[in-house]
Amino acid sequence: MRKIKPDSFPGRLKILRKRLGCTQAQMAARLQVSLSRYSKLEIGIGKVSAALVEKVCRQFGLPESWLLQGIGDLPADLALQAEGASAPALLNEEQILRILELSQEPGTRALAAQIAETLQVPLAQALAVLVKENWESGRP
Repeated sequence: MRKIKPDSFPGRLKILRKRLGCTQAQMAARLQVSLSRYSKLEIGIGKVSAALVEKVCRQFGLPESWLLQGIGDLPADLALQAEGASAPALLNEEQILRILELSQEPGTRALAAQIAETLQVPLAQALAVLVKENWESGRP
């Protein structure tokens, strides 16, 4: 396992997530990236795009200099900013039934099992992320 330095981009990303009280899946959803992509960023695998840096900074009101170089401090009111975000709309019965159907599809369940094993996350978490991605992409 890689040792992440708190003075690196991956370390600051993890500090941000912990400060917000979010799971990796929740952060991935907020940033509209896959759980796999987010978890790799947090452990320093792969490069982060300028667009994603901008999205993180805009979403959480962070200075880019803190996120990329560690210059300055994490805003003290960070959790309050995140909590002030609007709540998602409730789903209707038809949408809930479609989500249940997606979660029961054999292909979706098999892929979720592979993801859960690879990333060492609960099957339910991997399944939820896959269903969400399918839902948001409009795939049947």
